[in-house]
Amino acid sequence: MDEDKYRRMRTDVRYKKKLKKETLYLMFGIFFVMLLLSLIFHWSVFIILTIIGLSAAINYSTNLLTFRVDTGQEFFFSILVTRAFGLHYGILLIIIAEFLPDLITARLDKDTMFSIIISVFLNMIANGLVTVPFVTIGLILTTVKFILMIILDLMFGFDLQEMVCETGFNFVINLILFAGFGQMFMALLI
Repeated sequence: MDEDKYRRMRTDVRYKKKLKKETLYLMFGIFFVMLLLSLIFHWSVFIILTIIGLSAAINYSTNLLTFRVDTGQEFFFSILVTRAFGLHYGILLIIIAEFLPDLITARLDKDTMFSIIISVFLNMIANGLVTVPFVTIGLILTTVKFILMIILDLMFGFDLQEMVCETGFNFVINLILFAGFGQMFMALLI
């Protein structure tokens, strides 16, 4: 099946409704099991799972839209989780909240793969610079990611609309999250 036909099939309204319902049941089931396990073992696991679930649900829902938009909240949450609980949890968040929803909804493309790689690398930096305040490191890393993604978008020849709706929107949302809510979220987790 050629790529165009496959993408059209994946954007069919009936297919989306069926996929959305099945995935929603699966997500709730997994979340419920993880909730029970986290209540037994440790409360922080519940917090991490809630953040991962929320981020994945937002990413999954925006991927079902007919136009491309990337809210990018998983970058904020991954840096938050990395700083609060460790790098391995931040990388887990990136895999579950960014990679899997894009894979399920057939929105996984080369710029998404580079975004995931860049996010993992920037999480490693955030994990190493624990003395730098959370909001400061978040704003710096958001700007670095934006610059790297713009360079990649230009190299791949993406049109201006896609650059604005994905890379630009992602940048603005993350700036707002780090500047406006970063300290509050960090205070809640520590």
